[in-house]
Amino acid sequence: DILIESALSWNSGATLTLDAYRGIALDANITVAGSGGVVLKTNDNTDGITSGDYGFGNGASLSFTGGSGSGASLSINNTPYTLLYSMSDVQDINSALADHYALASALDGTSVSWTPIGSQANPFTGVFEGLGNTISNLDIDASASSYVGLFGASSGTIRDIGLVGGSVTGNSAVGALAGANTGTILNAYSTSDVHSDGGADIGGLVGDNSGAITRAYATGTIVGTGTTNSHVGGLVGFNQVGGVISDAYATGSVTGATNVGGLVGANVATITNAYATGAVTVAIVGAGGLAA
Repeated sequence: DILIESALSWNSGATLTLDAYRGIALDANITVAGSGGVVLKTNDNTDGITSGDYGFGNGASLSFTGGSGSGASLSINNTPYTLLYSMSDVQDINSALADHYALASALDGTSVSWTPIGSQANPFTGVFEGLGNTISNLDIDASASSYVGLFGASSGTIRDIGLVGGSVTGNSAVGALAGANTGTILNAYSTSDVHSDGGADIGGLVGDNSGAITRAYATGTIVGTGTTNSHVGGLVGFNQVGGVISDAYATGSVTGATNVGGLVGANVATITNAYATGAVTVAIVGAGGLAA
């Protein structure tokens, strides 16, 4: 394994290659200015070992500060990633939903008008790598719409990303990170508030989940104000058949009409190593501290 435990930075065209027999742990910031590059390789061995991954710990991130014309580059396991330097770049994912993307640095979403990435009919199928960076202050107001969040619907991979502040409002299948997830979400969190006036499947991170959510948390306030708001949860609204939630928690307060839970509103699948601490308020029936 390779462990990065002290901050690294450079301003040149040099490329740092981290080539690991098994995994890479980035526990300190790496900052690339100018036209520099980073190459990450895991499981580079001939012994059949595939258990290694890369990951960000202790609030660490990998950022590229040279801007969109700098020529900076990122490759992960022999796949080049498109670096996203602005909220406009992130929004443009809708034009190529199957590609590989990485957030070049922390972004501010203040006053940005947002169209969720992917839809129920045409979900995101690529890889979105946040590199430990955050998107802050993004307000999404789509009260009459379903499949609402930073991503409307995803069957791809979303990882290493934090959503800080801001709020998300929608009808059904509403979550700060994704309205619906049938793919993989790894090492992600949200502090955003989520609101619905009458729909179903409302969650702090994901509204409707039948994929895998691992090492994730949400701390925002989740409110379903309508008498028909069902499946309202601090992390996930409805953990459907096939859904797996592990190493996760939620701490925000949760309010809804039916099937309301501190972690998930309703669960018919698998949850392991998870907890919730937020207050739960239910208008009609079916509430629980962890799941209804």
